[in-house]
Amino acid sequence: MESNNNSMDEMDYLYEHAIACADELLEENSGMAVAAVLSTISMSLYKTMLEEEDYLKMMDRIRASADEIQPFSPVDADLEPAKKYLN
Repeated sequence: MESNNNSMDEMDYLYEHAIACADELLEENSGMAVAAVLSTISMSLYKTMLEEEDYLKMMDRIRASADEIQPFSPVDADLEPAKKYLN
């Protein structure tokens, strides 16, 4: 399970840095513009790394989970990882 822990460490690290970057961008830019850019980057990464069929499945999964996504809010670093991710 060590690789799983390393994976969570990586996810924690990336999440914290992405939130800090988003917070910084939101200080001088509209939330809609920041969200559009971050979404485009995410979809471009998926499209680059996945086969077309898997990419389309990912897009379907994202759409299907629309009701599960929580509004953006500042992250408390003391929360356990499962409670701080934005789905």
